[in-house]
Amino acid sequence: MSKEDQQCIDKTQCFILPCQLCFFVLVKPGCPSEQILEELGSEIHSHSVYSWKKLARRLEINEGKINSIDEQEKEMSEKAYKMLLFWKQVNGRGATYEVLLKALTDKLVNRADLAKMYCCES
Repeated sequence: MSKEDQQCIDKTQCFILPCQLCFFVLVKPGCPSEQILEELGSEIHSHSVYSWKKLARRLEINEGKINSIDEQEKEMSEKAYKMLLFWKQVNGRGATYEVLLKALTDKLVNRADLAKMYCCES
């Protein structure tokens, strides 16, 4: 491991993504904008229609709110976006790219591709 890699490991904003993308990444600072959340919402359901619910649980959104969003919205992308918007509103400054990356790369969500695309520095 290079000295640069070791320095990266020591920083909290660096992660190793799951093996399908084995490399170090630098996580964006701060919180995602509503536009980013809407874009992510449009992509999250492409893997499975239940992906947004799995992501919601990893973001610690309660089942009652998940069910409410599910009943209120018809389009999958809108369900995902409203869930992400709720997460951001509830958590404020705690709704960071780092938290989102961890949720997206959880083995039940398994969307390291989206974590890299939306949460990581290019």
